[in-house]
Amino acid sequence: VVSELEKAHATKAAELEKECSNKIEEARASVTSELERAHATKVAEMERDHSAKIEEARASVVSELEKAHATKAAELEKECSNKIEEARASVTSELERAHATKVAE
Repeated sequence: VVSELEKAHATKAAELEKECSNKIEEARASVTSELERAHATKVAEMERDHSAKIEEARASVVSELEKAHATKAAELEKECSNKIEEARASVTSELERAHATKVAE
């Protein structure tokens, strides 16, 4: 009887040990899987945030460059317009002087 009880106990203990070992392994695999999913989700979120920030920065730089270009273009246009007007006035004055000289002669 004692021998049978010891065998039954040993068998049951081995079964429980195997069952617990399997449950521990399943739990470990489940936790690992959850961590991998959570990590992948976090990485994807960070990549989206990073891409959005890069796009915002690019748009800001483009906007600033466009403003600077428009300002410089307006300055150059005004400068050229002034020089053209000065040249026109100078030519007109020279023509008037030449004409007056020719008339006087």
